[in-house]
Amino acid sequence: MTSVLSTPPNVSEITSPPAFAAIPNTIDSTPVTGSSGTMNGTQQQRQRGLRPGTIAGIIFGDLAGIKVLAMIFCYVYQIRKRRKKVVTGQ
Repeated sequence: MTSVLSTPPNVSEITSPPAFAAIPNTIDSTPVTGSSGTMNGTQQQRQRGLRPGTIAGIIFGDLAGIKVLAMIFCYVYQIRKRRKKVVTGQ
């Protein structure tokens, strides 16, 4: 009995490009200074942290998530409480 794959495929017919890995840029912890001793363009702007609107959005999202979890907990608690009453006959 002969195998269908008795002849190896032609390797020269492969048309896909070779794979490569992307290497991220590293960020230095010390600022880059120019010849005059001042910081360069992108590092000249001070990072002030999050804007008040962003903080309010995070707080609102957290409170909404906690409310949804509390509602689910109360719903499951009531269902279990009702089942327990039916089983005990009270």
